[in-house]
Amino acid sequence: MALAKEKETPPFALAVAEHQTSGRGRRGDAWVAPEGRNLLFSILLDLDLPPKTWTRLPHLVACSLGKAVESLLGDNRKVETKWPNDIYLEGKKLAGILVETSLTPKLRAIVGVGINVNMRPEEFPEELQETATSLYGEMGCESSRWYLLSLFLENLIQGFPNALEDFDECLSWLSERDFLKGKDVVVTAKKESVEGVASGIDEDGSLLVASATLGEIKIISCDQLLYC
Repeated sequence: MALAKEKETPPFALAVAEHQTSGRGRRGDAWVAPEGRNLLFSILLDLDLPPKTWTRLPHLVACSLGKAVESLLGDNRKVETKWPNDIYLEGKKLAGILVETSLTPKLRAIVGVGINVNMRPEEFPEELQETATSLYGEMGCESSRWYLLSLFLENLIQGFPNALEDFDECLSWLSERDFLKGKDVVVTAKKESVEGVASGIDEDGSLLVASATLGEIKIISCDQLLYC
């Protein structure tokens, strides 16, 4: 965020951490990461694009990261993407994505990513052992964090920014790996709740929810979404 406010910062910058003491996700959630085990990084991007494309950025990141992970897994294994910012593997959370913006001196996006690479199952806090996983836990061997990072960056750079304007390929990839699709969700807004079934992702990156009372509705932010 500090770099984003500097006028001379290049249009693309990458910061990687071996360890973090105050990692965070959406709604202030913590991100647990023992030193030297996982990939923890942030990317600064100039966002000189039409506003209608901005909501697609977390999904382009998810595509780029998911493809990198799948290339390591092999055997046609697929990840799942939980709208709008999580990567799942075998029903457990593998990675989280957080996109923030800085408006001065120009519009920039800060993309934060945490992915559990070589974290042992016993290193997860007890309350996360049933819901979180790592590549080590799923593959039984260590992976090169830097090779994974290079795959991700290659995917992202090749796709950015054209894939934000021509979103069809990314949307098709996401649709085949939609963790929420078919699940019951509860949307809460202005102290009112609407129940429905997640039915997919829209071309602008919004979550589609089929409600028995309101028909199909679009959810732009997940801050007010719960799923069953």
